[in-house]
Amino acid sequence: MQATEPDTPNRRHGGWSTRKKDKAPRGVRRYSAGAWGIRYACGAGHFHKESIGPVKGDAISAYHKRRLRVQTEPGWCPQIEAAQQRALAEAARAKEAARVTFRDFAADYLQWAKTHKRSWKTNAGQIKAATAVFGDTRSSTRLPQATLNAFATRCWPRSRNLPVIGTGTC
Repeated sequence: MQATEPDTPNRRHGGWSTRKKDKAPRGVRRYSAGAWGIRYACGAGHFHKESIGPVKGDAISAYHKRRLRVQTEPGWCPQIEAAQQRALAEAARAKEAARVTFRDFAADYLQWAKTHKRSWKTNAGQIKAATAVFGDTRSSTRLPQATLNAFATRCWPRSRNLPVIGTGTC
């Protein structure tokens, strides 16, 4: 039986070697499917594994890019960054879902006008005409001036003094 010297580390674990089998640099590994991947620690101390692709050079450059980013941005973590991006995307989806269509706004306004205005019947006719044109338009959407002018000429065809619709927001 051979005795190991105390200076050399024992690279055996359970009967197999723990030494890397390829000549790739530190942090770059070849997976069983033939793809190359990387493993690195982020600025927050988490260990991350990424599968890069079949080209070893791509994996090496990706590893160096990640390590450079870890060194230049202390505290950078791809998991935290992805969570922030998901939160921003969810907030944008929620904002889009919260936008009201013209049809819904007109119905709410007409309900309000019935209790607060004596001229609600006139408003009901105007709202009906406007809803036919702008019904599914969402709030905070800029309408083209040509669309607004076409609506104005349709509503007031024989009038000499057509209302001038400016370039402001609707």
